[in-house]
Amino acid sequence: MKPITPKDLDTIKVYDNNGKLAACLAMGVTLYFDKTYSKQIRSKVAKCIEQYLSLTRAYLRWYYLDDNKRRDMQVNPTLSVMKIVERLDEYDSFFCEFTGADDMEQASPFNLSALLHFKTKFDEIGFLTASVPFAFLEQQPPGFFKKLVHQWCQQICPLHGYSGIYVAFSAEQGAAMGSEPLIYPLLKRFPGIEINASATVSVFFKQGIKGVNWLTVLSDKYVERLGGVEALQKGLDETCPLYTYPGGVVIQAGPYPQLGDLEQGINLKEYQKVYRLVKPVQEDYKSTIMKTPEGVDGKAFAQEWLHRFE
Repeated sequence: MKPITPKDLDTIKVYDNNGKLAACLAMGVTLYFDKTYSKQIRSKVAKCIEQYLSLTRAYLRWYYLDDNKRRDMQVNPTLSVMKIVERLDEYDSFFCEFTGADDMEQASPFNLSALLHFKTKFDEIGFLTASVPFAFLEQQPPGFFKKLVHQWCQQICPLHGYSGIYVAFSAEQGAAMGSEPLIYPLLKRFPGIEINASATVSVFFKQGIKGVNWLTVLSDKYVERLGGVEALQKGLDETCPLYTYPGGVVIQAGPYPQLGDLEQGINLKEYQKVYRLVKPVQEDYKSTIMKTPEGVDGKAFAQEWLHRFE
C-alpha cells in the first residue's frame, strides 16, 4: 500500500447532498484550561490567538465574536483580539471563531475557536482549538506544529489537550452538527482521526482527559495521578518521547501524526502505548460525542471511539 502523504490528507474531503464541503482533514490542536476569568489567562490565550492570526490571516475569510455576528476578515484585517480581551472584566465571557471558508456553511481546514467563561462559583473549563491544512505545514520549518503546541502549553499551562489529524467542519454550528453523521465511515476506518468536540469536553470532562492522539497534553495534576514524570517515562520508549513544560508534559506518539487504517490492518501501536499508559486518568463519560447516522447508537459509538486504542 502506498504511504499516505500530507498532500493526500488534504484531498480527503466529505461533501453533503448539495455538493457543499461538509468536512475535511486538518492538523489541529485543542487545549483546555481553567480560571478563564482571570486577566492573566485571558491575556495568554489572546496571545496564542494573535500568533495563529499572524500565521494564517491571509487565508482567513470570516469570524464570529460574542455577539454572533459574522464579520469579514478582509474588511477588518488588523483585528486585535488582545485589545478586545483587555477590555473585559472577570464577569464577561468571550468567544471567537475564525474560518477560511468562503461560505460559512462549508468546512475549512483553517479554523480557530476559543471560549473564556465569566467568573462563577464553578470554575468552568475553557478551550482554545486551532487547525491548518497539511499543505500549509509543508511550507513551514520542520517540527513547526509540534513547537507551536509546546509554546502554547508553556503560555497557557493547560489542564489537558491533544493534537493530531482532525476532522474540520463548518464554523456555523448547525451546519457542523448536520455534517457529523457524514464522517462516521472515516472514523470507523481511520483511528488516528480526532473528533474534537471541544464544547462537549469543556462541559462534561471535569475530572479526566478525553483520550490521546499524536500529541497528548497532561498537566501536573494528571501526571501526579499517573505516578509522576519518571513513572511515565518508564512506561514509554524511544518511539514515544515525553517533553516537559512548566506545569505539565507533552507525550508524542510516534515520529509524525498517523491515520491508521483498520481496513488494511494498520493499527497505531504508538498511540495504543500512550493510551494504555494514561487510561487511568481518562474521563468516565457515558453520553454521545457527536451526531451519528440514523440507526447508529450514539452512546455506544462514543464508547467505542473513546476507547479505540485499547
